[in-house]
Amino acid sequence: MKKLTVIMLAGIMSAALLAGCSNSKKKEQKPAQASTESASTEVKVDYSKGLNEDGTLAGINAADYVTVCEYKNLEIPEDKVAVSKEEIQQQIDSLLASHVTENQVTDREVKKGDTVNIDYEGTIDGTAFEGGTAKGQNLTIGSGTFIDGFEDQLIGKKPGDEVEVNVTFPKDYGKADLAGKPAVFKVKINYISESVTPELTDEFVKENYEATFGFKTVKEMKSEIKSQLQNSKYTEYLWDYLVKKSKFKEIPEKVVNPFVDVYVDSMKSQITMYGYDFKEYLKSMNIESEEALRKQYYSTAEDTVKVHLIADVIAKEEGITVTDDDIKELLKVENIDDYVKQYSKAYLSRYALNNLVIQKIRETAKEVKK
Repeated sequence: MKKLTVIMLAGIMSAALLAGCSNSKKKEQKPAQASTESASTEVKVDYSKGLNEDGTLAGINAADYVTVCEYKNLEIPEDKVAVSKEEIQQQIDSLLASHVTENQVTDREVKKGDTVNIDYEGTIDGTAFEGGTAKGQNLTIGSGTFIDGFEDQLIGKKPGDEVEVNVTFPKDYGKADLAGKPAVFKVKINYISESVTPELTDEFVKENYEATFGFKTVKEMKSEIKSQLQNSKYTEYLWDYLVKKSKFKEIPEKVVNPFVDVYVDSMKSQITMYGYDFKEYLKSMNIESEEALRKQYYSTAEDTVKVHLIADVIAKEEGITVTDDDIKELLKVENIDDYVKQYSKAYLSRYALNNLVIQKIRETAKEVKK
């Protein structure tokens, strides 16, 4: 059975990497322009940087930089690892999202909260302007995506109606030739888009999730989701506890920088894969340069190294080493060749080693009420 939660082997991407940036005062704002040159340039990420083949930190004796706190017989607060029904439902909703279908409603009035599909053409003094025309555009009424007043004027109208929407661009609008000017939009409402989520039944689960996750029933699905969420909470709590309680000496930059490299190169790979120019993307995120990005990532990379240092020390004390079977068990696959090709044996061994250390600690840990 494959893991339900996606294993973020890279574990570093910022949320909403390419999210659009729009608000109620801006009709549209495009992200960094796509670059044909960058789109064709593949950025290779060397995930093995800073690691030995067995996954341990390279060029360093972990025990020289960390004194690990007591890790046996730990008491774990029950509330820190408890999984709620709401959290399980959130995971189910996330899975069901890929099966949601659209129902195009045409027989009722538009109300706040509806998503409508529209065609529109905007003019100023009778002349169309750049960026003011679109067809088949989805707009959620009340989201504040379009200029103030635009969305409200569609409430109460029906699909098929052609509406004349009168608005005024804000004085601080991003385009000087539009700022502060009144505009007229001729809008045709095509339909109201309603999302239809499939009913969660044993039949649906077996048909859609058995091959991927091994689920055959709703009960199995919920049980595995709960287990995965709880494992994730245990891991998060234990690493947080160990890092806070252990004592560290100053970690050399030469140990941290390879992990910064991986973080930055992974972001580059993601950005260029979508066809965007990396420098322009950084500028759009108010990051001055790649060096500034590296500085932002340094503390995150240092925290990662601290976890690895602790794991290396405990692994040595407990005689823990990683085998291919351990990696297969972690990934829930029978063959790791494709993963090795993408991420390297060293990287996979690193995270398998961390996982084995957590398993060892959990052998003597117990949950307590606090």
